[in-house]
Amino acid sequence: MKISEFSPADFSQLESAWRTLEKGIEMTWFQTYEWYKIINKHFMAEKKKAPFRKGTYVLLSDDDGKPLMIAPIQIVKTGFYVKGIGLKKGFYFIGRQGFSDYLNFIYDEFKGEYLGEIISYLTQNYGMNYFCFENVSSTCTSYSYLENVENVDKVDSLCMSLKIEDDFDFYLKNLSKSMRQNIRTANNRSARDGLKFTYRILDHITDEKADELMAIRAQRLTQKQDAVWDSSSMQAKLYTKGRNALVDFTSKPIDVMKEIDNCWCFLAECNNETAAFFYSVYKPENKTVYLLLAGVDKKYEWYSPGITQLISFIQNEISNGKPDVEFLDMTRGNEKYKYDLKSKEITTSQFSFYK
Repeated sequence: MKISEFSPADFSQLESAWRTLEKGIEMTWFQTYEWYKIINKHFMAEKKKAPFRKGTYVLLSDDDGKPLMIAPIQIVKTGFYVKGIGLKKGFYFIGRQGFSDYLNFIYDEFKGEYLGEIISYLTQNYGMNYFCFENVSSTCTSYSYLENVENVDKVDSLCMSLKIEDDFDFYLKNLSKSMRQNIRTANNRSARDGLKFTYRILDHITDEKADELMAIRAQRLTQKQDAVWDSSSMQAKLYTKGRNALVDFTSKPIDVMKEIDNCWCFLAECNNETAAFFYSVYKPENKTVYLLLAGVDKKYEWYSPGITQLISFIQNEISNGKPDVEFLDMTRGNEKYKYDLKSKEITTSQFSFYK
């Protein structure tokens, strides 16, 4: 086997190998070349956001040059870790710190010997032996391997995913009684008020549409933030201001809607206006949609347009034999509406160990 190493500046040289491996059934959209191109540009190439860190991409190939695994690695050479705050000196995934809901190595088929080769290479070439791999999904073979590493520490978190059933009536009957009532109530309200909601799905949006959707999303976020701010002490307010300033300087959020080339943007509309949206991305190999952002216009929230139209989509997809979508991955967070839609919990874990 052969190991090659690529810097963030050389990222484009990995495209052919990466696009081959990302088709693996265990790879989510967060392991695609398209996503990492964005991460590489905004997180690794701009050094001011990671002053004591280095990014590298380790490619493992067989003797004939066939790619076997890519490890997107962030190297922390100067660690600072006191009472659980900061980072230890060692190796981490590129894409951590909230950028990617699922993190993993890039592979078509996972084999422990592949990862063993990469770990040995990193320890020998960088003189460090601490590894921390987070947001690994329990649905992946890599999870089982990392779970059994000697003296590993594991910290769990949660994502949610909805499997579209083969029978819509079965799905509907398994929704909670309150959820079914809420859907009927929302439909009755819109019929009474003469409002007709429809949905459509876009695979690309303009910058103007992105601004519109983010403005809708900001309505709810601003409302929540104002409520928390009003109930906070002066000390908490000062801490929040300082923390927000630090976040803006070190890791300003990516405007993903304007960066992603191909999306799966679900729009619930009324009178040619956007009433609600689920901004997502789609991975055809998995027939899975991954939710990134969602919002509902306060003008229409009384009618629950996002939920009712998503239910309509599920019904239509089942009627057509689920040609495109089998899973609606709701990603990080366990908001109530995800449970109401009968999404299932997926454990994601952080594995840390010394080698």
